[in-house]
Amino acid sequence: MKVWTTLSDNDIYDIANGVGVCIADRGTVYNHRPAIARTGRAYNFGLRPDAAFKDENGNYMYQRTSASAFNSERRVFAVCWHGHRDFMRAIFEADPDARIKTMWADYRGSEDFEEKFPGTAYRNVGSMMYPMRASEVCAC
Repeated sequence: MKVWTTLSDNDIYDIANGVGVCIADRGTVYNHRPAIARTGRAYNFGLRPDAAFKDENGNYMYQRTSASAFNSERRVFAVCWHGHRDFMRAIFEADPDARIKTMWADYRGSEDFEEKFPGTAYRNVGSMMYPMRASEVCAC
């Protein structure tokens, strides 16, 4: 995701920690690169489950599950729809005029976010034959 905000990168780390997720880079193999990269005026990063928020059964907070209709109990090391929602809400609480762009939407401020975000819950993340909603593939 990309975030245009008046917040600092340390503020973003703190917000992620407060929600129960952690900041991860966009899949790079370079260990020396910081997790939050600057692209022009925007911060560029992804979210991952945080090991500090792991329960006794080995489940992370906001852990996503498989979108496969045949193995829907399999855990995936990714943040679910609800985790992304809560993180973005926290960003907008700290900076109501922020802009967050994801692969599904471009949110320009907190009001725009609250209007558009519920519709992303119905996005298909499964297959065409066995569709699964984004809000259904989680352990929440």
